[in-house]
Amino acid sequence: GSPWPYAPKLQTATSVSYPLILDNWTITSSLTHTFMGKAINDLNDQSTIFNYQLLDAQIGVLSTAYPWIPEVNLTVNNLLDKRGITTHIPQGSSIDGGYTQPRTVILRLSGSF
Repeated sequence: GSPWPYAPKLQTATSVSYPLILDNWTITSSLTHTFMGKAINDLNDQSTIFNYQLLDAQIGVLSTAYPWIPEVNLTVNNLLDKRGITTHIPQGSSIDGGYTQPRTVILRLSGSF
């Protein structure tokens, strides 16, 4: 039979994280790898979509002795800035498409009071 639309035969997500405690400080880090295998967009058009890999990274610092010091987290999504096609929809003579989010850097400060 035909392959099912938007259903790759293989997709994986693997994460590794490690907290490091140094006296009154906790440093957290993580790395996530995502793989999306090839798929087709629909049963009629059958254009190839997906077939990409993404890498995300995060590092954070937290003081356990001084709760008034904000927790700082730096996250980078799509670390290698790879592009992948996520949608491919024919609309008459044109095509609507979607792509993976480009590299995104997020700095988050949070605190307790």
